[in-house]
Amino acid sequence: MALKYRFSLVSLFALGIAMPAMAQQAPVPQPAEDAGPQADRRDRDVVVVTAQKREESVQDIAVAVTAISSELRDEIGLTSVQDYTNFAPGLSYSTSNDRLGLRGVTRTSNNFGIRSGISNYVDGVYFSSAIPAGREPIFVERVEVLRGPQGTLYGRDSIGGALNLISKRPSEEFEGQFNLGYGNFEASKVEARVAGPITDWLRYSLAGSRSAQNEGNLTNASGQESEGYRTDGYYLEAQLEGNVGDRFDWWAKYSRLAWDKVGAPGARTSVGDRQPYDTRLFTPGSFFINPFFAFSGVATNVNQVGNQRTNPAITDPLKFNTDYTEVAHLEPTNDFALEAVYHFDNFDVKYLGGSAYYHYTLNLDTDNSPVKSFRFNNRDFQTDRVTDYNENRGWYSNEINLISTGDGPFQWVTGAYQYQENYTQPIYASGAVPVGGPIVTLASAQQFVGALAPPAFGGLGLLLPNLLVTRPDLPDFTGRNIASGSQIGGDLFAFTNNQAVNNAYGLFVQGDYAFNDEWKVTAGVRWSKDTTDGREYARLISIYSLEAQLENALGPAAAPLLASFIPPRIDLTAALGGPDPTTVTATNPCGLAGVGIQNAKPTAANGVAGVCGGPNDRSRYGIYIDPLTGNAFRDIGASWSEVTGVLGLDWTPDADTLIYAKYNRGYKPGGIGSANTNGNLVATPYTDQELVNAYELGLKREWEPLNLTTNAVVFYYDYEGYQVSNCLLYTSPSPRD
Repeated sequence: MALKYRFSLVSLFALGIAMPAMAQQAPVPQPAEDAGPQADRRDRDVVVVTAQKREESVQDIAVAVTAISSELRDEIGLTSVQDYTNFAPGLSYSTSNDRLGLRGVTRTSNNFGIRSGISNYVDGVYFSSAIPAGREPIFVERVEVLRGPQGTLYGRDSIGGALNLISKRPSEEFEGQFNLGYGNFEASKVEARVAGPITDWLRYSLAGSRSAQNEGNLTNASGQESEGYRTDGYYLEAQLEGNVGDRFDWWAKYSRLAWDKVGAPGARTSVGDRQPYDTRLFTPGSFFINPFFAFSGVATNVNQVGNQRTNPAITDPLKFNTDYTEVAHLEPTNDFALEAVYHFDNFDVKYLGGSAYYHYTLNLDTDNSPVKSFRFNNRDFQTDRVTDYNENRGWYSNEINLISTGDGPFQWVTGAYQYQENYTQPIYASGAVPVGGPIVTLASAQQFVGALAPPAFGGLGLLLPNLLVTRPDLPDFTGRNIASGSQIGGDLFAFTNNQAVNNAYGLFVQGDYAFNDEWKVTAGVRWSKDTTDGREYARLISIYSLEAQLENALGPAAAPLLASFIPPRIDLTAALGGPDPTTVTATNPCGLAGVGIQNAKPTAANGVAGVCGGPNDRSRYGIYIDPLTGNAFRDIGASWSEVTGVLGLDWTPDADTLIYAKYNRGYKPGGIGSANTNGNLVATPYTDQELVNAYELGLKREWEPLNLTTNAVVFYYDYEGYQVSNCLLYTSPSPRD
C-alpha cells in the first residue's frame, strides 16, 4: 500500500480584546479557593463546545478545535465555508465541488462510492455535505472545526477531522431577529427568526431566509447570461424543545432547503483553461469531434453563438466563451433531527437520530464552446453537447450515548451508532441536435474499417452496410428528467449510473481519569464496520469518429460517398471494463474481474487467449449488456472493518496553561467504483481502507493581562493506503485501438 507521511506546525493567535466570545457565555458558580487550576479556568468566560460529546471550554480540552460563533461571523464577515478557511488553521474547501479538507486530508472524488475524509455534522447528525455549515449566522450558534482524526467519538469519515454545526435552539424568553441586506451583483437577502416559550415546559424556534444574486462575476463573450455565483433560493427551519419533569429533555428540528444556482456547487465558477484553443479535429483521449476545429481555418459554414473565435480568458480572467448557461438545481430538500436525553443520577442516556433526502441536478456545457456546428469535407458536424448530472441521495442515522455526569475523577462516554445511505447518480450526455442513423457495435465498426479502408488500414474490400450489427437507441426527445435526461430534440450519447446502499455501524467507549488537578489521561477505542452493495450502469456512443477519420484519410473526394452510408454512431460500451491487470498471467491470459465485482462468471469458453469471450460475452468480468436498452451493468460490493482508538495525556501546570500529547488511530473505509463519476465499469473498482497513525503535541495558553489566547500544535501523520485516483489517457481516439 502507498504510504504518506506529513509533518507540520500550525499556530493560531486569537486576540480576545478585538473579538467577542466565540460561543455562548454562561456564568459559573464561584469555585472554592482551593479548587485548583481547573476550577479557575472554568470561572472565566468560556467558549463552549461539544467536540467530545459534552459541553466543555475549548481551552480545557486536548483537541485542536476552532469554534466559530454567530457573533464572530457577524463581527468579521464570515459568510461561507470558504471564509472559514481564512480563520481555521489547516482547513481547506473547494466551493465548486463541495470538497472539504483538513491538514491536507480531503475528498478525491464526487462518486458516492468513494468516501470523504472529513465528516460533517449538523446538530450531531451526520450530513453528506459541508454546505449547511455555511448557513447564515441567524440560524447557527457556532461551527466547530475539529482537526485530526476524530474516529473514536465521531467515527464515519472523520480520519482527517470533523465539521460540526450547532443550531440556535429555542429560548426560554421571547426573542426575534430580522435582517435585510443588499449588495453588488444585484444581491439581496431577507432573514427572520423568532423563538420563545409556549408553556413552562415547551419552547419553539421558527426561522427562514430568502436570498438571490441576479448577476454573476463571470462574463460570457458570446453574449449569453453572466455566470458565477448567481443564486436564488430559500431555507426554512422549525424547532421544538421540551422537558418532562427534571429527568427527561427532548428537541426536534425540521428544515427545508431549495435553490437554483448559476455557479457553485457544480456549475461554472471560473473561466477554465486560459490557453489558446486546440483546433485539432480530435484531441487526445476524446472520442468526439473537437468543436474548436471550427476555428482551424479549414472548417467552413461555422455556426456559433456570438463572434468570438479566440479564448477571451487569455487576456481577461473573468471572461469565457460558450453557448450554454450552466445551472445547478436543488429540489426542495427535507431533513429531520431528534434528540432525547434522560438524566440519571450520575449519567445521561442520550438518543440522537436524523434523516435527509435530496435531489440535485446539474446542467453542464459538455463541449464548453460557442460552436453549434461546422462543415468539413463536404459534411456537416453537430458539436453542441450538454450533460445532465443527477444526485438522488437519502440517509438516516441513529445513535445512543451514555455520558457520565458525576463529579469524580473518572469521566466516560460510550455509545452505539448506525447509519444507512441510499443513492443513485445518473448522468446523461446528449447532443443538442439529433444525429440519427443506426448505432453499430464496436466489433462490426472495426471490421467495417478494415474492409473499407485503403491498404494502410487493411484493404480487405468493401463490406455491405447491412452487415453492420446494431444496438438499441438510447431514449430521445423526452426532455430533461430522471427517466432519460436527454435534452428535447437531442440525441443521448452517454449514460452512467451508480446506485448503492451503504451501511455503517460503530461501538465506542472513551474515558478520562484525572490523577489530580494537573494530570489527566484519556483513552478510547472504537469498532467500525462499513458495507456497500450496488450496481453500475454505463453506455458510451461515439459520434462521427469513424466517418470523420475515414473522410480525413481518404480526402474530400470520398466524403459524399462515405457520408451516404457510414454510420455516424458507434457503440463503445463493449470496450468498457476488462481484467484486473494483476490477474493476467501466462497461464491465465484473459485474467479475472477485479476485487469488489460480485457477478463475474469465468469459464473455459470466455478464457480463451486472444478472445476472452469477445465483445458479446463480458461475463468473465462481471459485465452484462441489457438487450433492450443496450446498457452494460455489473454488481459491486465490499465491506471493511477496523478497530481504532485514542490515547492522550494532559498537563495543566497552572490555571492558564494546558499542554497535551495524543495518539490517534484513524480509519476511512475503502471505496468501490470509479473516481470519475461518469467513468463506470473500470477494471479495478475496489479501493482498500485508509489508515493513519496520528501523533500530536499541543499547547493552549491564555495570557490574561494581554487578553490574548494562544493555541499551537505540532503533529505527525503516518498514512497507509491514502486513496487517490489514477487516470489512463489514450493517445488515439481510433476505434481500432
